[in-house]
Amino acid sequence: MGDGQQLINRLMIAIQKASVATFDRGDWLALGFQTGTHDWVQRRDRLLRGADWKHNEDYPGEAFGAITKMLSIDRDSIKTMIEFPKINAWLQQKERALWAEIAGDTTAVPPFSEHSEAIQTFLWQDAAPIGKTKEFKGKGHDSMLGILRARADEYLPGKPMVSIFQSLQDSGCDLSVEWGGTKYGVQLKSYADVSGDDFAGTTLIQIQDSRSNGLKRLYVLLAGDLTDRSQIQKLRGFESRVSRMNDPYIVLVSPERLRTLLFGTMTKQK
Repeated sequence: MGDGQQLINRLMIAIQKASVATFDRGDWLALGFQTGTHDWVQRRDRLLRGADWKHNEDYPGEAFGAITKMLSIDRDSIKTMIEFPKINAWLQQKERALWAEIAGDTTAVPPFSEHSEAIQTFLWQDAAPIGKTKEFKGKGHDSMLGILRARADEYLPGKPMVSIFQSLQDSGCDLSVEWGGTKYGVQLKSYADVSGDDFAGTTLIQIQDSRSNGLKRLYVLLAGDLTDRSQIQKLRGFESRVSRMNDPYIVLVSPERLRTLLFGTMTKQK
């Protein structure tokens, strides 16, 4: 237990340094979703402001407090943090000895999946200005899905199998990416989907349906208009419900990041 706790302590310090160096507020909110602390993170104004203005002297302490909070909810969240793309990349570049230690100790922390990292890096683009999300109004679900597939074929390394599911309502998944038998799913929610009377309830049912496809993880892409008050309320309500589920199987991709993914400038992964 002592050695394990020492490793956790060293990882906490390294993760704090990584987050202070690389995170924006969207990253903190996303990590909050994945660790069941999203509502708590949303209330941490100093943490989120610090991510925007990194010179704030209290930001490192706020970051460490957030990491401590996440681990107090679930000790296994340390694995989720290590698998977060920006933290993972920083650890491999800046803490090579520590990375070698955890990568070689599968009982302490499982080695990070290169495929999982590639998928999340592909989907986790820089956030576009909020005003750009109004472009989603009038964009059809199928046309955006076609763009997503074309971009996945072009930008994902290793030429994985990218497939659009034909029976969308039955599968709970719009698109799958598969490497060597491991599948990751994508569910795309259009402006029209978000406008539906029971957007959150319908989407949660579809998420449950998607589990029958043998997916390692499901990414839910939200093509909502963040300049529209009704859309904002629906999206925030859905995000809150997902956060309370505390389920690492579900990862939400915000409208700002999705706008860059579908219509912005991207860089190919090596």
